[in-house]
Amino acid sequence: MGCGGSKKASGGAKKDAGAGGNSSGVASHQRQSMVKDHDLHSTVSVFDVYDGVPGSGAEDCIKLGDGGTAQVYEVTNKKSGTKYAMKVVNLTRIRDQSKKDMLLHEIKLIKMLDHPNTVKVYEVFKRLGYIYIVMELCTGGELFDKLYDQPVQPKEKAPRFIEADAKYLVKKMQSSLNTLHSNGIAHRDLKLENFIFTTKEKDAEIKLIDFGFSTNYLETGTMKEVVGTCYYLAPEVLKREYTQASDLWSLGVVIYMMVTGSVPFCGKNNDEIIASVKKETEDNDKMQNERLIPRLRKRRISEECIAFIMGLLTVDPQQRLSAGQALEHAWIVDEASSGGAATLGDNFTDAEFQESEDQLVLQLKNFKKMDMLKRTALLAMSLELSSEDLVMLNKSFAQADQNGDGLISFKEFQEMMEKKGVKDHAQVQAAFQAIDQDGAGLIQYSEFIAAALEEKELGEVAKVEAAFRRLDMDDSGTISVEELERMLPDGLDKAAVKDVLEAADCTDKDGLITLAEFKKALLGVAE
Repeated sequence: MGCGGSKKASGGAKKDAGAGGNSSGVASHQRQSMVKDHDLHSTVSVFDVYDGVPGSGAEDCIKLGDGGTAQVYEVTNKKSGTKYAMKVVNLTRIRDQSKKDMLLHEIKLIKMLDHPNTVKVYEVFKRLGYIYIVMELCTGGELFDKLYDQPVQPKEKAPRFIEADAKYLVKKMQSSLNTLHSNGIAHRDLKLENFIFTTKEKDAEIKLIDFGFSTNYLETGTMKEVVGTCYYLAPEVLKREYTQASDLWSLGVVIYMMVTGSVPFCGKNNDEIIASVKKETEDNDKMQNERLIPRLRKRRISEECIAFIMGLLTVDPQQRLSAGQALEHAWIVDEASSGGAATLGDNFTDAEFQESEDQLVLQLKNFKKMDMLKRTALLAMSLELSSEDLVMLNKSFAQADQNGDGLISFKEFQEMMEKKGVKDHAQVQAAFQAIDQDGAGLIQYSEFIAAALEEKELGEVAKVEAAFRRLDMDDSGTISVEELERMLPDGLDKAAVKDVLEAADCTDKDGLITLAEFKKALLGVAE
C-alpha cells in the first residue's frame, strides 16, 4: 500500500530500550515455538484443520477483508470449534521478491511479539503459491469506525472521543508501540485503521495490526522508502530519511484525530495532503502555536493532553518524544489529567474483580508447585483463550504492569502481591521465578496468563487435547524429546528434559508421549 489519501483509498531497558533494547514484549522461545509453522513438506493440510478456507470446495466462506494480494476470512478449527481470522496470501500476485520477503518478515514479527494489545498469530500453513496465516478473530471493528460512532459534542460538527476515553485507549496503543520500538521494530503504517477491537463490548481490547511495512531499523539504519498513509506521514518520511521516530509522529496524528474528529493536515487528494504537511511543518512553532494548539483548546482538551500531542507532532525527530518517554508523560501517568471518567472499560463490578483478584493471587502462589509439564500445558492453553476469557486477566496484568511497557518486573510483581497481603519475600520470589519460565527476569504477558489460569483448566479434556495438539509440533500424534526441548524453558539440561518425558511416557516407555499418556499426566486418567 502506498500513500493513501483516505480510509477507503488506503483500504529496555524496561522504560525505553531504543536501539539497545532488551526482549521487551517478545514471546519466550516456548511461546514462539507453540505457533505452528507448516512448511511445504508438512503432511497436514490447512483444509484438514479448518473449515471455511477458500479453495476447499466449501461455498460458505466468510470474507472479512480484501487487500488485493491478500484476503482475510473467518475460519473454524474442526476439532475445537474455535473461530479465527485467516489471512490468505496469493504469492503468485507478488512478483517482487522484496515484497515476498516483507511478508515473511511480517509473519516473523507477529510470531515474536507477546503483548495484550498486539494481534496474535496461532498457526501458519505454506502451500505452493499461497500462505495461510491463522490469527485471532477481532470482531469489534477499526478505531476509525469507533471514532465516527462517537457522539457529536455540543456546538461541534464532528464526532470525537471524550478525552478520558481517548486516554484509556492511547495508554494501550502506546504500550504496544513501545514494545515494537524496544525490539528495534518500526511499524511504518500507524493509522486509525490499523488499530482494531476484539469485540464490540465496551471492555474490548484494542489491538495493533498489519505489520506489512514494519522493518528492523537496527539492521537498516535510517529508512528511505516512502510507505504509509498520507495523512499520517512524518515530515522526514517525505524527505526519505527517517527512523522509528516517524511512528511517534503518526501516533500523534491518530490521537489528534481521536480528540478533535478532524485531521491536522488537509487536502483533497494525496498530492495536496503531502504539500500541506511539507508547507505547514516548515515552522514547527507556528504550526503548534497558531494552528493546532488553538484547535485543541477550542475543544477544551487538557493542557497535559495538548502537550502530549505536540510532543509527538514535533518536526525535529531528535526532539520528538520517544516511545518510552511517551509512556512516562504526565498525561499518560496522571490518572486525574484527563478531566473526567472514561466510559470505556470494565463491564464487571468492583466486587467481581476483587473476587477474581483473590483467586488470581492464590493461583500465582500455587503455580510454583506444578511440575514442568503442567506449566508448559497451561502456557499452551493460554493461547487458546478467547478475548472474553481474557477481559479480567488483562485488567489484572495492566494493573501489575505499572509503567505500561508490557512486562512485569520483580518490583512490580512484589508490589502487586503485597497489596494482596502476600508479604513474605521468599514466597513472592519463588512465585515470580516459577512464572518467569524462560528466566528472563521479567514476566511476559503469556507467562502471566498461563500462571493465572486455575489448575482446574488442566481437568478439562477439550483444553488438554488442544494443548497436546499445540505441543505436537510435527502433527505426528506424539510429543518427542526434541519437541520437549523446544517447548521447555531454556537452561534445562538434557537430563531434566528426559525426566519430564519419562514421567509422562508412563505406558509403553517408547520415548514418546501419546495423547492418552498426556491426558493421564495432566488429568490422572487416560480418558
